Amino acid sequence: MLNYSWSQFGDTVYANYLFAALGEVIATVLWFPMTQYLGRRTSMLISLGTACVFYLMGLIPWRWSVLWNLERLASLMAVMSVTMSFMMVYMYSNEVSPTTHRGFVMCSSSIVGRIGASWVRFVKEIMPDSRVKLVVAALLSFVGVLLCLMMPETRNIPIPETPQCVTRRRKDQKLPKLTTT
Repeated sequence: MLNYSWSQFGDTVYANYLFAALGEVIATVLWFPMTQYLGRRTSMLISLGTACVFYLMGLIPWRWSVLWNLERLASLMAVMSVTMSFMMVYMYSNEVSPTTHRGFVMCSSSIVGRIGASWVRFVKEIMPDSRVKLVVAALLSFVGVLLCLMMPETRNIPIPETPQCVTRRRKDQKLPKLTTT
Protein backbone atom coordinates (compact mmCIF):
# COMPACT_ATOMS: atom_id res chain seq x y z
CA MET A 1 0.00 0.00 0.00
CA LEU A 2 1.00 3.57 -0.38
CA ASN A 3 0.84 4.47 3.29
CA TYR A 4 1.97 1.38 5.11
CA SER A 5 3.77 -1.83 4.67
CA TRP A 6 1.35 -4.73 4.78
CA SER A 7 2.84 -5.77 8.12
CA GLN A 8 0.79 -3.03 9.80
CA PHE A 9 -2.59 -4.41 8.76
CA GLY A 10 -2.90 -7.52 10.84
CA ASP A 11 -1.43 -9.64 13.59
CA THR A 12 0.35 -12.03 11.21
CA VAL A 13 1.75 -11.91 7.72
CA TYR A 14 -1.10 -14.18 6.61
CA ALA A 15 -3.73 -11.71 7.79
CA ASN A 16 -1.89 -8.93 5.98
CA TYR A 17 -1.91 -10.76 2.67
CA LEU A 18 -5.50 -11.80 3.23
CA PHE A 19 -6.51 -8.12 3.48
CA ALA A 20 -4.46 -7.32 0.38
CA ALA A 21 -5.95 -10.19 -1.61
CA LEU A 22 -9.49 -9.38 -0.48
CA GLY A 23 -9.12 -5.78 -1.63
CA GLU A 24 -7.70 -6.86 -4.99
CA VAL A 25 -10.44 -9.44 -5.55
CA ILE A 26 -13.21 -6.97 -4.73
CA ALA A 27 -11.68 -4.39 -7.08
CA THR A 28 -11.28 -6.98 -9.84
CA VAL A 29 -14.88 -8.13 -9.51
CA LEU A 30 -16.27 -4.59 -9.53
CA TRP A 31 -14.33 -2.94 -12.36
CA PHE A 32 -15.75 -4.85 -15.31
CA PRO A 33 -19.49 -4.38 -14.59
CA MET A 34 -18.78 -0.79 -13.60
CA THR A 35 -17.13 0.02 -16.93
CA GLN A 36 -19.72 -1.97 -18.85
CA TYR A 37 -22.74 -0.13 -17.43
CA LEU A 38 -21.39 3.31 -16.53
CA GLY A 39 -18.88 3.76 -19.31
CA ARG A 40 -15.12 4.09 -19.21
CA ARG A 41 -14.84 7.79 -18.44
CA THR A 42 -17.50 7.81 -15.73
CA SER A 43 -16.04 4.69 -14.10
CA MET A 44 -12.57 6.22 -14.08
CA LEU A 45 -13.93 9.45 -12.60
CA ILE A 46 -15.78 7.53 -9.88
CA SER A 47 -12.87 5.28 -8.95
CA LEU A 48 -10.30 8.11 -8.83
CA GLY A 49 -12.77 10.40 -7.07
CA THR A 50 -13.53 7.82 -4.39
CA ALA A 51 -9.79 7.20 -3.93
CA CYS A 52 -9.32 10.93 -3.35
CA VAL A 53 -12.20 11.03 -0.85
CA PHE A 54 -10.95 7.94 1.02
CA TYR A 55 -7.41 9.33 1.24
CA LEU A 56 -8.79 12.58 2.65
CA MET A 57 -11.00 10.63 5.09
CA GLY A 58 -7.84 8.94 6.33
CA LEU A 59 -6.72 12.28 7.74
CA ILE A 60 -9.44 12.08 10.41
CA PRO A 61 -7.80 10.77 13.62
CA TRP A 62 -10.37 8.19 14.73
CA ARG A 63 -9.16 4.96 16.36
CA TRP A 64 -11.52 2.17 17.45
CA SER A 65 -8.99 -0.52 18.37
CA VAL A 66 -5.28 -0.93 18.93
CA LEU A 67 -4.76 -2.20 15.40
CA TRP A 68 -7.48 -0.45 13.39
CA ASN A 69 -8.29 3.20 12.85
CA LEU A 70 -10.04 5.23 10.19
CA GLU A 71 -6.73 6.01 8.48
CA ARG A 72 -5.97 2.34 7.83
CA LEU A 73 -9.49 1.45 6.73
CA ALA A 74 -9.77 4.48 4.44
CA SER A 75 -6.36 3.71 2.94
CA LEU A 76 -7.40 0.13 2.23
CA MET A 77 -10.59 1.33 0.53
CA ALA A 78 -8.63 3.94 -1.45
CA VAL A 79 -6.20 1.30 -2.66
CA MET A 80 -9.16 -0.75 -3.90
CA SER A 81 -10.35 2.27 -5.88
CA VAL A 82 -6.87 2.88 -7.27
CA THR A 83 -6.65 -0.80 -8.26
CA MET A 84 -9.86 -0.43 -10.24
CA SER A 85 -8.46 2.67 -11.93
CA PHE A 86 -5.25 0.84 -12.76
CA MET A 87 -7.20 -1.93 -14.49
CA MET A 88 -9.30 0.60 -16.39
CA VAL A 89 -6.28 2.53 -17.71
CA TYR A 90 -5.22 -0.21 -20.10
CA MET A 91 -8.68 -0.71 -21.52
CA TYR A 92 -9.47 3.00 -21.70
CA SER A 93 -6.19 4.12 -23.26
CA ASN A 94 -6.52 1.36 -25.83
CA GLU A 95 -9.97 2.59 -26.86
CA VAL A 96 -9.07 6.29 -26.91
CA SER A 97 -6.07 6.02 -29.22
CA PRO A 98 -6.31 5.43 -32.97
CA THR A 99 -5.03 2.20 -34.47
CA THR A 100 -1.99 3.95 -35.92
CA HIS A 101 -0.86 5.16 -32.47
CA ARG A 102 -2.17 2.41 -30.18
CA GLY A 103 1.18 0.65 -29.63
CA PHE A 104 2.88 3.89 -28.64
CA VAL A 105 0.03 4.84 -26.27
CA MET A 106 0.03 1.41 -24.61
CA CYS A 107 3.82 1.49 -24.17
CA SER A 108 3.62 5.01 -22.74
CA SER A 109 0.95 3.92 -20.25
CA SER A 110 3.11 0.99 -19.20
CA ILE A 111 6.21 3.17 -18.81
CA VAL A 112 4.37 5.73 -16.67
CA GLY A 113 2.98 2.91 -14.52
CA ARG A 114 6.45 1.42 -14.04
CA ILE A 115 7.92 4.80 -13.11
CA GLY A 116 5.17 5.34 -10.55
CA ALA A 117 5.63 1.86 -9.12
CA SER A 118 9.36 2.39 -8.71
CA TRP A 119 8.92 5.79 -7.04
CA VAL A 120 6.39 4.53 -4.50
CA ARG A 121 9.04 2.32 -2.93
CA PHE A 122 10.91 5.42 -1.81
CA VAL A 123 7.88 7.25 -0.44
CA LYS A 124 8.41 5.84 3.06
CA GLU A 125 11.93 7.27 3.21
CA ILE A 126 11.06 10.60 1.60
CA MET A 127 7.88 11.28 3.59
CA PRO A 128 7.91 9.54 6.99
CA ASP A 129 4.62 11.14 8.15
CA SER A 130 1.58 9.18 6.97
CA ARG A 131 -0.57 12.32 6.78
CA VAL A 132 1.70 13.82 4.13
CA LYS A 133 1.43 10.60 2.13
CA LEU A 134 -2.35 10.71 2.34
CA VAL A 135 -2.46 14.31 1.12
CA VAL A 136 -0.08 13.55 -1.76
CA ALA A 137 -2.11 10.48 -2.75
CA ALA A 138 -5.34 12.51 -2.59
CA LEU A 139 -3.81 15.24 -4.76
CA LEU A 140 -2.58 12.72 -7.31
CA SER A 141 -6.04 11.12 -7.44
CA PHE A 142 -7.61 14.54 -7.89
CA VAL A 143 -5.20 15.37 -10.72
CA GLY A 144 -6.24 12.07 -12.32
CA VAL A 145 -9.88 13.15 -12.07
CA LEU A 146 -9.09 16.49 -13.72
CA LEU A 147 -7.16 14.80 -16.53
CA CYS A 148 -9.94 12.27 -17.02
CA LEU A 149 -12.44 15.10 -17.48
CA MET A 150 -10.62 15.96 -20.71
CA MET A 151 -10.94 12.40 -22.06
CA PRO A 152 -13.80 11.29 -24.32
CA GLU A 153 -16.27 8.57 -23.43
CA THR A 154 -15.61 5.39 -25.41
CA ARG A 155 -18.57 3.25 -24.38
CA ASN A 156 -20.55 1.94 -27.38
CA ILE A 157 -18.40 3.98 -29.77
CA PRO A 158 -16.24 2.33 -32.44
CA ILE A 159 -12.49 2.36 -31.88
CA PRO A 160 -10.89 5.18 -33.93
CA GLU A 161 -8.80 4.14 -36.90
CA THR A 162 -7.01 7.42 -37.65
CA PRO A 163 -6.05 10.56 -35.69
CA GLN A 164 -8.76 12.43 -37.60
CA CYS A 165 -11.36 10.09 -36.06
CA VAL A 166 -10.10 11.04 -32.59
CA THR A 167 -10.35 14.75 -33.43
CA ARG A 168 -13.88 14.26 -34.77
CA ARG A 169 -14.89 12.37 -31.60
CA ARG A 170 -13.54 15.18 -29.40
CA LYS A 171 -15.54 17.74 -31.40
CA ASP A 172 -18.69 15.61 -31.22
CA GLN A 173 -18.41 15.30 -27.44
CA LYS A 174 -17.53 19.02 -27.09
CA LEU A 175 -14.26 18.38 -25.25
CA PRO A 176 -11.50 21.03 -24.96
CA LYS A 177 -8.79 21.14 -27.62
CA LEU A 178 -5.50 19.63 -26.50
CA THR A 179 -3.39 21.19 -29.25
CA THR A 180 -2.75 24.74 -30.33
CA THR A 181 -3.16 24.10 -34.04
